[in-house]
Amino acid sequence: MMLNADARPGAERVLAAVRDAAAGVTAGEIASLLGLHVTTVRFHLERLAADGRVVGAAVPTGGRGRPHVVFRCVRVPDARAGMLAALADAASGDGPAAERAQRAGERWAAGLDVGSAGVVDSLAGVFAHMGFAPEPAKGGLALRACPFLDDARRHPEVVCGVHRGLAMGIARRAGGEVELRPFQGGVCVLAVA
Repeated sequence: MMLNADARPGAERVLAAVRDAAAGVTAGEIASLLGLHVTTVRFHLERLAADGRVVGAAVPTGGRGRPHVVFRCVRVPDARAGMLAALADAASGDGPAAERAQRAGERWAAGLDVGSAGVVDSLAGVFAHMGFAPEPAKGGLALRACPFLDDARRHPEVVCGVHRGLAMGIARRAGGEVELRPFQGGVCVLAVA
């Protein structure tokens, strides 16, 4: 049974409005569109950003006042499908497994639409969508979960290698560098340079 669009929870309505605005949208524009108070919209946008589903970027107004924050959806293909494609890529290449895996992860990153956010926000968006539960940590992000943990423990050179390449490719596109440090006291760390 489908819910009426007006009956959907507020965050889902806000997310749908952001998704529909391919060029991005401000909180004020969403508020007008949905008939909600701008404070309510900002609350939902903050939650969606924390979940890695949207990213906001400041855009100068060209006049006085603070810049507008324009929100866009983080679009990431299905994590399992991407991982399977990357593993197939890694298995078919030449050279050591860890190097093949990293190159496969970098190719995976090249096909993602990660928007124009900064390095940390881009990484957080992609890895949150994939189920890694990233949270800010000193110098980068701590990945509190791994949807591929059992496989990563058995074959870290391959699974962590793919994720290393994925993170490196995303960071490079956002103008930065990152190092994956797996299994650091119960979390994996993305150290951003």
